Amino acid sequence: MRKRPREAGKLVSRDETMKPCVSWPGYFANKIGKIFSANGRWDKGLLREMTPSPSGNTYRSCSLHVNGVQKTVPIHRIVLDAWIGPKPKGMECRHLDGNPSNNNLDNLCWGTHLENQQDRIVHGTNCCGEKHAGVKLTLEKVRQIRSGYKRGVRGFTLKDFADRFGVTFQHVSDIVANKCWRGGS
Repeated sequence: MRKRPREAGKLVSRDETMKPCVSWPGYFANKIGKIFSANGRWDKGLLREMTPSPSGNTYRSCSLHVNGVQKTVPIHRIVLDAWIGPKPKGMECRHLDGNPSNNNLDNLCWGTHLENQQDRIVHGTNCCGEKHAGVKLTLEKVRQIRSGYKRGVRGFTLKDFADRFGVTFQHVSDIVANKCWRGGS
C-alpha cells in the first residue's frame, strides 16, 4: 500500500512578524516558533508554512534543503538563528521553561551546556537516580546498601552487595563512597 504524500503547508505572505534565517537561506521564522520556506515552486512573494515533525526526543524539527542537501534542524535552533543570530561556538539552545515543545522566542536563548544542565535541575527534567531510563536500583535499595555496609553486615563484601542487587562491584563502591546517588542517605 502506497503512502499518501504529506500535504504541503498553507501559503502565506511574508510580513514583519517573520525574520529570515541567517544559517539557512530561504527559510524564515516567526516569534511563536512557526517556520516558513521560500524554496519551492509557488508564486513569488509567498512562503509555505513548514510542517514540523517530532524527533525521538520530543524536540520538534523541520527538514531544510540548502544547496541540494537536506538537513533536519530543531525548530528552536531555527527560531534563535533568525531572531538572535547563528549559534555561537560552545553554546546550545536553552528552553527557559523546561518545555521542549515551547519554541516561542521569549522562551529560548543561547547558553552554555552548564547553564542548560542547571535549567534541567531547576525544572525537574534532569534524568538521574530513579528517573534515569537505565536505572537498576531504587532509592530504597541504595539506602539498604549504605546502611548494610555501615553496619558491617557480617561476611558481606561489596561484591556480595553487588550480586544481591544485580549491579557491578564498582557501582556499589561508588554508592558507599557517595560518588553517586548523592540524594539518598
